[in-house]
Amino acid sequence: MPRSDVDICNLGITRAGGEPIDAIDEETPLGAWCFANYPQLRDWALSLHRWTFATRIARLTELGAPEVRPLDHVFLLPADLVGAVHAYRAQASVDGQLLHRHIMTKEGVALDCAAAFAEYTARVAEAAWPSPFVEFVATALASGVALVKQARTLSSELWARAVGPRFEQGEPGGLLFAAIQADGRNAPERRLGAYDPGPLVTARYAGAPGGLALILPSPPTFIDFS
Repeated sequence: MPRSDVDICNLGITRAGGEPIDAIDEETPLGAWCFANYPQLRDWALSLHRWTFATRIARLTELGAPEVRPLDHVFLLPADLVGAVHAYRAQASVDGQLLHRHIMTKEGVALDCAAAFAEYTARVAEAAWPSPFVEFVATALASGVALVKQARTLSSELWARAVGPRFEQGEPGGLLFAAIQADGRNAPERRLGAYDPGPLVTARYAGAPGGLALILPSPPTFIDFS
């Protein structure tokens, strides 16, 4: 079923006992709240995981010579990028040659390749979201709506249902974990080959107990139970 931002907001609103809205910018308290908070919640949820349904590979637009040498080309990042780029590649393929050497500039990213592609999580429309991800986002949003209604206990319960009780310790659970599992079943098979994580990943996770550790972005600003 095609979904819109209003559909997702109304799923969350009704789960928190609120009245549905007709437009995300309507002049009602919940309409104003969704207008202010929903875009951030959407982008935050998409940035939590390398979602299969939101992964895109796009050719980058070259801007010119970078300010930083020895890299020779600077590119504009995709306009629909959410979070960080997963990989820079020399070909438009998930198996394309990885470009490990890059430097972020004020204009975009500097690379040592004349033609470059980015594999990244995109800000995809709600109509493309699978049902488990919709359930997660709607429940997380319902937690925020419950705070607006001064129902703090319900808000805490909805938040725990959405992300699990140990989310702040880097352990996704609840509907988020279910959405990640469902997304993994839809992930395309990739060709086996030698794995080189690159200098950035190696530096970030060097010395981490048990190998790579999951680092989750901070929750949306409306989630505050202090």
